[in-house]
Amino acid sequence: MSPEVVDVSMRIARVRLKIPVIAAAGTFPEVDADKLLGRSAIRRLGAIVTKTVTVQPRAGNPQPRIAETPCGVINSIGLENEGVEKFISVRLPKVLSYSVPVFVSIAGFSVREFSQLARRVSSTAGVSALELNISCPNVERGGAHFGLDRNASAKVVSEVKRFTSLPVFVKLPPATHIKEIAVSVESAGADAVVVANTLPAFAFLNRREGIYISGGLSGPAVKPHIMHLVREVAGCVKIPVIACGGIRSGEDALEYLACGAAAVEVGTATLIDPKATIKIIEEIEQILKYEKTIKKRARNCKK
Repeated sequence: MSPEVVDVSMRIARVRLKIPVIAAAGTFPEVDADKLLGRSAIRRLGAIVTKTVTVQPRAGNPQPRIAETPCGVINSIGLENEGVEKFISVRLPKVLSYSVPVFVSIAGFSVREFSQLARRVSSTAGVSALELNISCPNVERGGAHFGLDRNASAKVVSEVKRFTSLPVFVKLPPATHIKEIAVSVESAGADAVVVANTLPAFAFLNRREGIYISGGLSGPAVKPHIMHLVREVAGCVKIPVIACGGIRSGEDALEYLACGAAAVEVGTATLIDPKATIKIIEEIEQILKYEKTIKKRARNCKK
């Protein structure tokens, strides 16, 4: 390896990433990525997380579904997707064709649905890992979110592990007791945790007419809070922590890694610019090469 090259490859569970930068679920243009970015650029990604899929097709929430806020975006998409069967037959083959690790994001409204999805997706060759979106209501327990209950979260993980040999990553909600949830899913067999999903948010779009949006806040506004959560979780679990929240530059990504994250997921920035993740990767490489050069010069000066 030449002295100018900085090796940024790493492993999460059994998955090798060329670089610890992952395209997050729901924002990366999966089907059209080759047209927008080109396949050579896509292959620079560490991994791609697919848009979350459910057992049955979902039309999603009524409009309005998305709104800009200062330094962020509120979304209320409602897990709109084509259902697992069409996902596997139509969308997944295209994502797998990009020749980078693919993590399939799944969401169930019961433990049984999570198990069904795990078994069905795991039967498809080429998938590298499952990402469990546990920020959805448990209809068997009155609608409480799985991710807010450590026992329910652990139950989902342990059941999913029964039906898959793939690594299982768990995307946690930004709960005040996130450390308890992280420890519980680690004990249940999770191979990594993703910190974190969107923050609960509300905004008026037209106060006089009573038009508003209630959903999840993402983007630069959430970064300081998610960085705090990453530090908290990284300090209490032994499994890798993948950071997700407000990353729009190479420096943002490196700050998360310095807080204890093993890798990062880029989401909202991709809505603004489909090439954002690639640009972040290039910035990381430039920063690390520069810092390596500075350190080398400092060592030479001491001789």
